[in-house]
Amino acid sequence: KDIGTQRKTSDRQQQPTQTRGSAALSPREQQRKAAKERMAARSGATKVKSKDLKKSADKLLATKKKKTVDPNYKPQKTSGNTRREKVQIKRAAKRLMRDLKKGVDRPASYYNPY
Repeated sequence: KDIGTQRKTSDRQQQPTQTRGSAALSPREQQRKAAKERMAARSGATKVKSKDLKKSADKLLATKKKKTVDPNYKPQKTSGNTRREKVQIKRAAKRLMRDLKKGVDRPASYYNPY
């Protein structure tokens, strides 16, 4: 038996009348989307192709200069003390300041951290 000719899907099923995904947008979102499209049309914005993007990126990278170090730069000199020794000195200074405020008289050897 011959069934007949195959009909197109568009003849059998209802086709969408709007763009895909537009039905999911709320009225507020549709307004926002339309406004964005108008703004893009006014500004003359065009979509950038990947080749153009790559060219512009290469151009930017080519023009970048390496950071130069100042020839007169000299690094800060270290105190020569370890972290532990620095903490000891700070604590001794705090003790001295506290005792000076209180008026306590102690010998200098009391504040010598080492």
